[in-house]
Amino acid sequence: MLFKNIFEKKTHSLSPRTNEFLEKLNETNWYLCAGQAMDNIDATVFATSWSEALTYYRSESFDLASLESLNEISLFLHQKHRAEYEYWNEKIRAVKAKVIPLSERKIKEAVKLGYAPSTMLKVPVWSELMGCCIALEYAEFFHSEYYEKVRHFYLSGHFVCGWKGDVPENFENAFSVGKLVVY
Repeated sequence: MLFKNIFEKKTHSLSPRTNEFLEKLNETNWYLCAGQAMDNIDATVFATSWSEALTYYRSESFDLASLESLNEISLFLHQKHRAEYEYWNEKIRAVKAKVIPLSERKIKEAVKLGYAPSTMLKVPVWSELMGCCIALEYAEFFHSEYYEKVRHFYLSGHFVCGWKGDVPENFENAFSVGKLVVY
């Protein structure tokens, strides 16, 4: 019995912030506004076509920006909030279980409604949305400007598709050297 707690699986329910975001994502018409530029959006570049958007999406700089933005949260928690950081993997699993089926269903719906090309069926957008949820899970400890912008654009019916510019290693002040690409 002494070691019982070590082997018990830790479970966490998602925060109300995360659940609210997932509900709003579910209610949003994904990609309804894709291709429509928005005024007064700092640190943003708008792609001009689905072809351009998907080219940005497949770029190394977008992969790197996504990775560094999530690492920024993880590193901060590891250094400053170790007790909360211990739940990172459990939260990732809980978020993934909700985000993947939601994104697959919403992409199929967007393609069927004509808001997105059929090639979107093979685009795994769930990684950005998982990052959004993780940022919300830890919002009381760390504010992610990157994921705040991603959430805003997804809930506005756009497709966040890339990063233009440099990607700083620790992602600190990233928007001073790069911009989010949106379609």
